[in-house]
Amino acid sequence: EANEEVCYSEDLVAADWKKTFALGSFFVAKLAAGLASQTYWTLGIAYMDDNVKNIAAPAILGVCYMAGYLGGFLGSVLASACLKFKIGEDLLGAWWLGWPIIGSFHSMLAFGFLFLPHRLPSSQELDVKDQEETFKLSSPDNEINEIEESFH
Repeated sequence: EANEEVCYSEDLVAADWKKTFALGSFFVAKLAAGLASQTYWTLGIAYMDDNVKNIAAPAILGVCYMAGYLGGFLGSVLASACLKFKIGEDLLGAWWLGWPIIGSFHSMLAFGFLFLPHRLPSSQELDVKDQEETFKLSSPDNEINEIEESFH
């Protein structure tokens, strides 16, 4: 009496094309999301670091990292909330409802990106501008003008 499992032809289930399509779609979506996030964390962070003032770079990078972690947390909260909605016979709840909500939010963000400047000033240009402003503030002519204005 060996414990052998035997498969009978009536036990076999035909592959459902809807489930296969859904699984394939999720795989492609996760692959695209992974590629996009890697591009952001490698190229995007370096781009931001090069295009902001050196004094502000740590704060800006910190906010970006915090937003990334907060986005994952809020996505989990949204998924939990969507699962509470029972629509029809679906036992899981409205698991799919988060996709159109997040898609709409991303579309609004993408529209906002249209209003960003075409070119950001480089950090070298910002440093030169800061040096010019510092020089103007500390020049002797400026101090003399301020002294003269205080007497009038």
